[in-house]
Amino acid sequence: MRNRYLALSWITLALLTGGAVFAQTAEEIITKHIAARGGAENWAKVQSMKMTGTYSSFSTPHPFTLWRKRPDLYRFDHNLAKWPVTVAYDGRKCWQINPLYGTEDATSIPDADSLVVLRDKDFESILFSYAAQGQPIEYLGEGEVEGQPCHRLKVTLPDSTEETWYLDRETYLEVKVEGRTYDFGRQVSLEAYFDDFREVEGVLIPFYQERQFETRYRVYTVDAVEINLPVDDTLFVMPDKSAEDK
Repeated sequence: MRNRYLALSWITLALLTGGAVFAQTAEEIITKHIAARGGAENWAKVQSMKMTGTYSSFSTPHPFTLWRKRPDLYRFDHNLAKWPVTVAYDGRKCWQINPLYGTEDATSIPDADSLVVLRDKDFESILFSYAAQGQPIEYLGEGEVEGQPCHRLKVTLPDSTEETWYLDRETYLEVKVEGRTYDFGRQVSLEAYFDDFREVEGVLIPFYQERQFETRYRVYTVDAVEINLPVDDTLFVMPDKSAEDK
């Protein structure tokens, strides 16, 4: 009889604490996410990347080209409506050619908007480097994105902005990110969605992204990704108008 009560007690304890026993920590979930994206070792081998595809803004699709080169060079050539736009980081400062700011010359990006570039310049997400950067991450439990079961993580970025990451419960790939971004110097809410992950030379890359902030809606559809191409650093340097005028 005593053994029976002991057995029932263990069953009851398992039912009451099963979530705690089998719950994963944020660190365990992130480890699985990094492995799902190809692993830190494979990503470390990627020294340069060129992405081409279609970028839709103001409901109008245009071709885009995005370059990244280690350690932290970045350039994004695209269109906003009918205007060609370049946004870049040369390792020291963010710059742009954006007629929507009132000039067709290359100019430095205002501090607030430069945070958007600094977040996007890295090859890997903050989940790869949070420990080295000392950024806190908290597991918020499970949730859903349009019926898709996910793990939820609260991520604090280096600029102190908080984001909520939704990782698919089975694949551990990112599904959605909620947070804040900047639009012409104003901080606004952001929702980003990721889909169509494909392997390119050992790493997984989302070939489809949607970003919505306030009334703006952007869609990135990637056609091709080229890895470890030779890329000259001058591609990322802000043009000198005085030199061009000579």
